[in-house]
Amino acid sequence: MKREPKPMHERSRLRRFINRYEVDQATFFAIVSRGWSFLSGPITNLLILACFTDLFRDYYFAFGFLLGMQTFFELSMDVVIVNIASHEWASLGFGDGGTLVGDRTAKQRLSSLRQITRFWYRIASMVFLVVVGAVGFWFLGKRSLPPEDWLAPWLVLTALASLQLNLLPAIGLLEGCGQLGFINRIRTVQAVLGSLVVWTCIASGLGLWAIVGSAAVRLSMDLWLVFRRYRGFFGSLNNREARATLGWRDEIWPLQWRLGLQSIVTYFSLNMFVAVMWYHADGVPGQMGMTWTILSTVQIASFAWVETRRPLFGGLIAQRKFQQLDQHFFRLTKISLLVLTTVCVLFLAGLFVVRNLDFPIARLVADGLLPPLPTALLVLATIILQVARCQNVYVRAHKKDPFLIPALTANLLNIALIWYFGKHYGPVGAAAGFLAVVALVIAPWWWRIWSVSRTKWHSEA
Repeated sequence: MKREPKPMHERSRLRRFINRYEVDQATFFAIVSRGWSFLSGPITNLLILACFTDLFRDYYFAFGFLLGMQTFFELSMDVVIVNIASHEWASLGFGDGGTLVGDRTAKQRLSSLRQITRFWYRIASMVFLVVVGAVGFWFLGKRSLPPEDWLAPWLVLTALASLQLNLLPAIGLLEGCGQLGFINRIRTVQAVLGSLVVWTCIASGLGLWAIVGSAAVRLSMDLWLVFRRYRGFFGSLNNREARATLGWRDEIWPLQWRLGLQSIVTYFSLNMFVAVMWYHADGVPGQMGMTWTILSTVQIASFAWVETRRPLFGGLIAQRKFQQLDQHFFRLTKISLLVLTTVCVLFLAGLFVVRNLDFPIARLVADGLLPPLPTALLVLATIILQVARCQNVYVRAHKKDPFLIPALTANLLNIALIWYFGKHYGPVGAAAGFLAVVALVIAPWWWRIWSVSRTKWHSEA
């Protein structure tokens, strides 16, 4: 007999909190994973400050900046996969042994999506290995750290990242097919193990090999997901006759090239902070990298409330349940903004406190982060930008993207302002330029696109 759910007043406080704030399994583990990153971040940063010189810290964050160049090669295909798969998953489910069952046409289209995207990522991963490896060799060689300290870790790291890129279409397919809860649980384990590996490597004097160890942890667990945990699912998609059921030119490419072009300029826009600080003294790029990493971690964690609902939004749109779509979206966006604002304010307050404490650890932390003024400007821009990010998810869940021209305009303007003001006025100039573009260009423009698209598409449907 099916058990009736307990009345709200009889549930535990934790359960009532989870229900009130829309925390499903996917969101819960996404928050835990990002929350762990936020809690473990200070430990990692303290170890970096204590064990690395200023120059080593610059290289540590430069590695992350360079690896982000994979954006150029995947062209946001992962987002396309999730959005398309979520529409097909509305007619599918799991059978015995984890195999795929349900509507035959939807299954064939999902199989076609798997074949097309797997081929794309195989080519992209090989090009990534060669191009990014060479660019990193040139970029990292411009500073004075001897090659024996960074060359071998860089080459191994790019190889691992290339293999990781090969697995992204499979992971994206699982996310679009409602498996985000389990995947985020694995992400939590990866985050914990990755941190332990990084701490051990740094404390053992292995230097930049710490990043390589973290990448190896993530790759090994993704391999387990694809080839062990979900082998039945992927085995049922091996239908070579299904390729023609999904049109690359009609259904994938129109969305992908728009998202891909936007992701390229967004990459430069959001990663320009660390790169432009290389015009300044040793240590400044590390300060910017550490501060921006903390804020990005908080933003990603709070964004989990909306980001993890991509499959839900896609399914509701496929079923024309627009009222439910709006109810979920508005509530989740409010919660996301509340969490982001609260944590950012606490971070700023903590920064003011440590700068006024006369303890060795406090001085170490204060020296490793940006001063309060540029940090406050970055915080304000991050909070405003969160609304636009949520609106992006809502609009793209319709398998359409009207953000191409606005995104190119805003991000190119952002790159120009961050580069110019960051080069001449340091962290304050870069943060002020970023805030100006977010507040005066992105926020009003994105709101207009979201409002018009929502009204038009839903009335047409």
